[in-house]
Formats: sequence, structure tokens, C-alpha cells
Amino acid sequence: MAGSIENMRAVYKKNVFTYVPPSPPANLIDCSNFFLDFSSRKFLNIGLDPTDEFNTVIHIITPSRFVNISADFLKRIFRLMGNILSFILEKPQKYKRNLFLDSDSITISSMVYQGENMLIIESKIQDGCRILLNRNDLLKLQDLEWSIFEIIERKTKIVKPLVIQQINQIASYLKTNTKVETRTLEDMTNRVKSINNIFIATHVNDYNFTSQLQLHAAEHIAQRWLDELEKDEGYEKPFSPPSFYTIFNEEILSDISPPSQTSCTDENDGPQYNTYTDENDGQ
Repeated sequence: MAGSIENMRAVYKKNVFTYVPPSPPANLIDCSNFFLDFSSRKFLNIGLDPTDEFNTVIHIITPSRFVNISADFLKRIFRLMGNILSFILEKPQKYKRNLFLDSDSITISSMVYQGENMLIIESKIQDGCRILLNRNDLLKLQDLEWSIFEIIERKTKIVKPLVIQQINQIASYLKTNTKVETRTLEDMTNRVKSINNIFIATHVNDYNFTSQLQLHAAEHIAQRWLDELEKDEGYEKPFSPPSFYTIFNEEILSDISPPSQTSCTDENDGPQYNTYTDENDGQ
């Protein structure tokens, strides 16, 4: 009997999965927040993503997971909201699933979880990135639609040009006022982070993002600084395309005005899909 118990214990141990959290989302510049459900810690972060050429992105976050979607994809979700809510509001039927949208990067589907119809938004390109939204979450999201897109519009048309402009202004200041000992991107990035932003801020026009840029976009500033130094020395990388900053600068209007300042185990984590979770995950 003892032998059989030990054998069962060994088998049990082999089948116990541990929760592996996804990589955390990128830090966003000029981040705005909306709560979907405070008690369940479900909320939206909207801001400029330094890892995505400072495009405006939306992070939908739960206690242990998140998904990263673009503004255009969020519009597609709202276009489907009527169909989504009609299913979510139905009486839950076990094993019934609907696929609402299947793109190259994200799928949107539904299923019954904990006796309730849920919407599942899952990333295809980031392991472990999926979130579950219930009826109340979706109704709250629908109520916030216009406010969310007002924020997205402001960040895309006003904040993003200012951020790119200030990266160039900071790089120009560093080129003129900072001596470079070693020209490696890592060393120059550390130098950007260590400089007192009070000195930089005096050379930046309009609404000031220098502290956030030093914290979350130091490598971008360092790369722009390095490009400026090489440009002054007449060095051009062979067959290199124009930089993102150069292209963007050509599109920036000179009279941009600053934005108005008035203006462990998660019960929401859902069942196991292809992601290993602990034995209580999704129960």
C-alpha cells in the first residue's frame, strides 16, 4: 500500500503545474488610467509605448495578467460590442464558445467560467497574455468608450509630437553640453539617466516630459544623441534608412500647443489554456 501511495504521489507531482506570469507590460509615457472594476483590480492604462515608436497603446490589466492592444484594435472591439453583449447576457451554457475575432496578434472569444459568460482577449504573440472580462466589465468599458477615445486622440495628435520633439531637444542639449567618454549605447543611456533633469528642462519648450523620458525612454535619447554626434562628424551608416525621429520631425508642426492641464493566484485568471498554472488557477 505504501508503495502505491508513493507512486501516486510521484505521478501527482509530475502533473502539478506552477503559475508562470507573463513578462510585465512596457512602461508608458503620459499614462492615463481607467478602472473597470476596482475590487477585482481590472483597469486600463493608455499611453505612449517607447517600445512601439511611441504609438498610443492600451493595456487591459488584471491582477496577474494583461493584454496590449492598439487603438485601432480597440475600435474593432467596440464595433463588435453589440454581438459580444448579446452573448454575454444570455444564460450560460456549459461548453458553448463563440469566436468573435481572430487576427494575427489577438483572438477574442467567449466561454463559461465560474458559471458566468466571459469574454476572453488573448494575445498570440505574447505568451501568457490574456484577460477575462465579465458582463459588468464590458458594460463599464462601453460607458467609458467616448472618454477613452478622447484620451487616445489627445495623446496621438498632441502628446506624441511633443514627446518626439523633446527627445530631439534633449539630445541636442546633451550633444552641446555633455562630454562623451565612451560612445557605446549602454554608457550613453546610463549617462542620460544620471543627468539632473533640471538642467535639461530649461532647454525644453512646451509641456515637459523630461523626467518620464529619462526614466522610460533613456535608450531612445541616447541613440538620438549618438546619431547627432556622428552626423556632426560626417559619419553616415552605409545603406541606413532615415531614422524614426528624422521622419517624424518632418511631420511636426511648429505651432504645436501643449495640452490643457484641466483636461499568487488570480480568480480572474481563467481556466488553463496553453499556459501552465498552479493547481488552483482557474477554479
